[in-house]
Amino acid sequence: MLLGSLLAVAALGSGQDELRWSFDRESLNQQQFLEARDGRPAQLPSAPTLLPGGRGLVLDGTAFATVSSSYPASELPEEELTVEAWVLLDDVGRWGGLVSAVEHNPGELKGFVLGVRDSRFCFAIATEDHPTLEYVKAPGAPVLGRWYHVAGTYDGDAAKLYVDGMEVARSEKPGGRITYAAQHQFVLGCLKDRDATHPIKGVLLEAGLEADSLSSRKIAQRFGSGAKDLPEPPAPEARGVDVASVADIQGKINEAIDKGAAWLMARQTRDGSWEQNQPQYRNGMTALAAYAALKSGVSAEDPGMVRALAFLAAEDPVKTYSAGVQMMLIKHLGDRGDHDQAGRIFDDLLEWERREDFGGGFGYPTGHVDLSCTQYGALALWAAHDMGFKAPKDVWQRMLEVTTSKFMGPAKEVRPLVNPGSYKGEAAGFRYTANSGDTGGMTTAGLTVACLAERCVGKRLGARNIRLVASAKDLGMEWLAQNWSVTNNPGGGHPYYYLYGLERVAALLETDVIAGHDWYREGAEHLLSKQKGNGSWEDKESDTAFALLFLVKATGSTTGRSAAAAARAFVRDNGPLQFRSTGYLRMATWFDRFDAKVLERFAPDPGPRVVSVEWRVDGKPVAKVPGDPSRPWSGERYPTRIQLVKPGEAKVRCVFEVLAPGEEPGGKTELLESDELTINGVRDPKEFLQQTASFQRESLLKGAEYQVLQSSIYEDKGDFAGARILDNSQATRWFAKVDDQAPWVRIELEKPVRAKRIVLHPVASSLRLEGQWDVLESATVVINGNFEFEVTFPASELMPVRADIPTRKPIQSLEVRLGPSRKKGRQPGLRGLAELTLEK
Repeated sequence: MLLGSLLAVAALGSGQDELRWSFDRESLNQQQFLEARDGRPAQLPSAPTLLPGGRGLVLDGTAFATVSSSYPASELPEEELTVEAWVLLDDVGRWGGLVSAVEHNPGELKGFVLGVRDSRFCFAIATEDHPTLEYVKAPGAPVLGRWYHVAGTYDGDAAKLYVDGMEVARSEKPGGRITYAAQHQFVLGCLKDRDATHPIKGVLLEAGLEADSLSSRKIAQRFGSGAKDLPEPPAPEARGVDVASVADIQGKINEAIDKGAAWLMARQTRDGSWEQNQPQYRNGMTALAAYAALKSGVSAEDPGMVRALAFLAAEDPVKTYSAGVQMMLIKHLGDRGDHDQAGRIFDDLLEWERREDFGGGFGYPTGHVDLSCTQYGALALWAAHDMGFKAPKDVWQRMLEVTTSKFMGPAKEVRPLVNPGSYKGEAAGFRYTANSGDTGGMTTAGLTVACLAERCVGKRLGARNIRLVASAKDLGMEWLAQNWSVTNNPGGGHPYYYLYGLERVAALLETDVIAGHDWYREGAEHLLSKQKGNGSWEDKESDTAFALLFLVKATGSTTGRSAAAAARAFVRDNGPLQFRSTGYLRMATWFDRFDAKVLERFAPDPGPRVVSVEWRVDGKPVAKVPGDPSRPWSGERYPTRIQLVKPGEAKVRCVFEVLAPGEEPGGKTELLESDELTINGVRDPKEFLQQTASFQRESLLKGAEYQVLQSSIYEDKGDFAGARILDNSQATRWFAKVDDQAPWVRIELEKPVRAKRIVLHPVASSLRLEGQWDVLESATVVINGNFEFEVTFPASELMPVRADIPTRKPIQSLEVRLGPSRKKGRQPGLRGLAELTLEK
């Protein structure tokens, strides 16, 4: 037997000291697997399927083996326990059991289970001192399609989980006797209680239970002896496993990219920027969003992209993160990129390197050095390198030294997964700072720095540093394999940042597989499941950008696709009549197909004979398209355009007038109605940016010295102070207090300025902010304290207003007094401005 013979220990209640099942042809008796010592057999619901060769029970995710549906608690271990199994998994779901005698219900958490929880191996036990199920879980997900030895032990004090002979998790919370229900459903290959059933999908080779807590040495021996005699797992197809490929989901990936890019582009403000993390990182989010959109297929000639690039060109980044992404963006643009700006950023990066204070690496750029900033510094220097700006090799040497000496965690002995040639192996992760814990995101960051140093310097790194690179890659990739996950960032943190880091590492190492995992397919399937209906991930610009960069494999290559074609599609793909709409406020709408049941009604004709098709919005007819009742329908689309009155949800339905079966043209007709389709109309971001383009001129106040005063500041927050209207950013704004009856903001200039026009930009600076606050109707502008004139805002709350200044005197002070406003929005009473500019 693989697990070897066991010494007899304290009795399992009134039963045996151990129970053990081998799932092989020798132990099989019809639909039962006999217990090794003539104890209780394990019963299957139907004839079992064994692996070729007769060893290993194939479980399809529905069937499992039942030892007893009413196993008495008196025959289960009370003081100490070891449960173990040899298993190969074909799927890792949220729940599953290998050896289970448990009740997992509110008010009754009793027994034990060895299995899977949250896609990781786990062991759980309930005790007198801890009267609930205490779970200990492995740090990462198992590799599908390979054998594992999994064991859980309880010694009266601590619960421990072992995977492949090594302790991977423990808890000191349990204590005292194990608590049980009066009877349990004792099952193998499943987690089952009165109310739920969670079978595994894979192959179960052996399972066992005994009333003793085996030592770590004994567990390691069990694993070592069993590993010598494992059957070779056949190909997944031979086990009945559906092997998904990227090709199977490529259409969904393309659609997700289109929707994500469209959502991102609709978040732009009038000046072309994206709002997240402004003003702390003026260029950062805009560079990241523009880079992701371009990689997703948005044209550099798109009005939104033109505006974004102009915004980035206006000021150089002052933060390491921003510099890193903007340099990658400029590199991606090629000849269209601003290489003069790239040269300035490159010079800044060399100044920002913290070689004197920390021995190398990057901070924000000031403050302590951390691995995340160092990674983005390395990415910036890599992009610069490819554009002809070569950083000295000692910069790369210092980054590599800091990364491996300060941010790499201690190596731990593991059973190798990346290079599983032998049992002996090591893994080491990376961390944000020297005192924090290892995470997946930081491990991809450490690997990125190592790979880029090798790429940009090569053999000139020197023999010692070349060995550092090789060691970092071996240890880091092994850590990722041991802690594998695409559903979260191992160790905690930002999951989408981590996924983009994983994509980058896989591209730099030119690998499609990490420890048996198709990293792209698994990650893409997860991202498809997490995308919201509006196209975003988590309704966050940064998360959406990182998700897109993963899906398009941004580090490797671009997709070469256009992200505009299917950007806003709404589909009614079920019901009697199926159709779709695409667009913004003006929606192109067309018919797809009749349901099979409808076609059956009109047999033997292949389809109904259509008199006309009426399109309705919110129950009202908006368009009618004639049909041809002289012949059956043969795939006609009956396209039309629907103009929505305003942004927001609308219900669309199509109604077919068709000849009744057997009728001739001019005869009796009947109506066929589709189910309603909910569409969400929004303004076209391209039109919005084109309409506001003429207002984005450089202000005469840029670079001027001034003092800003205001009548009040909403909630007294600095981010809403009056100076925000002069910071050259539409993502920041000034609000007066709600109870301020006469709000004003005044600018006192150090030196007078001559200007011909003033432009006032309302607080709603992007499509997503429409309907958020009160809408200004007018304002009074006062020049130098004594000359005033009125300014009237347009009806649209998104449009700025430009007014001539009816005086030629130099402006020393300028005051804007806000006039009446329309109470409109989710935060009524708030008034203010996003920006004020003066023009020649």
